[in-house]
Amino acid sequence: MSDDPWLEVSNTVAAMIRNLRPLVDRRPDATIQGDDFNLLLARAKAALPNSPAIRDVKKIDGATTVADLISKLSILEGAIEAAYTNRNMEEFERGETRRARSPYS
Repeated sequence: MSDDPWLEVSNTVAAMIRNLRPLVDRRPDATIQGDDFNLLLARAKAALPNSPAIRDVKKIDGATTVADLISKLSILEGAIEAAYTNRNMEEFERGETRRARSPYS
């Protein structure tokens, strides 16, 4: 699987958290429209279809608070990090298996 969809979603999530953090620190109850988040959520679900955490995140209907949006973005961020970690561990284990089978090791 190419990392491109993961990287795009990961970078977008990080940018949204970074840009919304000052607002959530000042006014966590401020309302915000969920349209852009819903599009990002759809991309995250397509990029990581086997992630239960991402699968469980619900779309935003209309408006929500910035604090709720940050919470949803944080779930996406954690799920993406977990997927990268799992993928890297699987690649490491495959490499170890190949090295163990190699007649030159």
